[in-house]
This record gives sequence, C-alpha cells and structure tokens, in this order.
Amino acid sequence: MINLILAIICSSGNSLIMKFHEKHSENRVALLLMNYVMAVIFGGALVVKEIAHLNFHQMGMTPLLGMVNGFFYVSAFLLLQLSIRKNGATVSASLSHMGLLIPMLVCSGMADTMSKVFEAFCPHEMEDFFISITFAMALVLCILAYFFSHEHMNRVDLVCGMLLGISNYLSTKFLIRAIYDIPAFISYIVFGLGVALFINCINWTVLHEKLTRRDYIGMALSMGAIVLLNL
Repeated sequence: MINLILAIICSSGNSLIMKFHEKHSENRVALLLMNYVMAVIFGGALVVKEIAHLNFHQMGMTPLLGMVNGFFYVSAFLLLQLSIRKNGATVSASLSHMGLLIPMLVCSGMADTMSKVFEAFCPHEMEDFFISITFAMALVLCILAYFFSHEHMNRVDLVCGMLLGISNYLSTKFLIRAIYDIPAFISYIVFGLGVALFINCINWTVLHEKLTRRDYIGMALSMGAIVLLNL
C-alpha cells in the first residue's frame, strides 16, 4: 500500500507543478523537454547502479513497450497541460485517471495501462530499464518538438522541469510496484480517487483556492466514473 500512496503523491505533484508553471511561463514544450532530460538522468543512474544484476537476455518486450509508453507519455502530458490551463488542475487530474475502460481511447489512461502490460509480460527486474526506455523515447520526441516550437527555455522551465522529471519518474515506478502487490483493478481505483482528493486537499489547505460549482460537478462525476469504470 505504501507504493500506491507514494504513486498518488508523485502523480499529484505532476499536476501541481504544471499548474504552477502555467502561471509563470507559456513554454509547454520546454517544460516537458527538461522534465524528460531529468527523468532520463535519474532513471539512467538507477539502471547503471543495478546493471550488474540485470539479465538482458530475458528483456523480452521491455524495449518495445517502453518506446510505445514514451509516445503516450508525451501525448498525455501535452494534453494535460492544455487541460490544466482551460479547466484547472483539479478536474484535469481527475479526468486523466478515468479507470481502465475509457483510457483505452485516450493517452493518459494508455500510459497508466502500460504499467500493467509490463507487469504481465516482462521480468520484474527490468522495471527501471522499462521506465528509462519510456523516458528516453519521450525525450527524443520532445527534442524534435522543441526544435520546431522555437521556444526559449527560461529559469522557471528549468526548475519546474527538473522537479517534474523526478516526480514523473517516481510516480511511474511506484505505480508499477503497487500493481505487483495489489490487484490492478483496486490499484487503479484507489490511484484515480487518491490523486483527485490529494490535489483538492492541497488546493484548499495550502493554496487556499475556492472551487467553482463546475469544479465540484466535474470532480464528482469523474470520481464516480473512476469507480464505475473499474468495477
């Protein structure tokens, strides 16, 4: 259960960091680029630390799943950034974890589901390698996007990107570990509800933000859908 709680905290951190960034910078691609640079460095350090214990002859589908997951990660984060700007962090984070059925047709849910696919078909000791491949693929895509965006990275992009990279990496790692210990249908329900509730608690107690009627309705519907879609 501790891994699931940590996954909730880190995933909530992703949305809150992006919310802060939206208020101080418009460089969406620059933020994601720095995010994945940091995630690759952080993950690469863990892989190097454990490389002596890895059996690369048994990696199986790990590289392929990691590359596919990287595509979903970039797409999901770009869409989440746009949603946070338009709908706020509370509703956006709630809707981004709408269970296992609807997410098969949207990017964020597919990224979450890939953790279960990895757990089912790949050796568990390849966990850090899978996450590193995911973020390496995402980094390549972000480099291309950054080149064509003509954005100029500033200090806010740099700091927020570094924090987001660590939080992003850890949320993926803890969610995979949670699925090892807790059945996936329970993990995803608690994960989705937990992220929504944690962000609300931060908004109310720390940021002192008042939610609109639209926020309450959207949050209630999304949390209800999270439960129903995972039953």
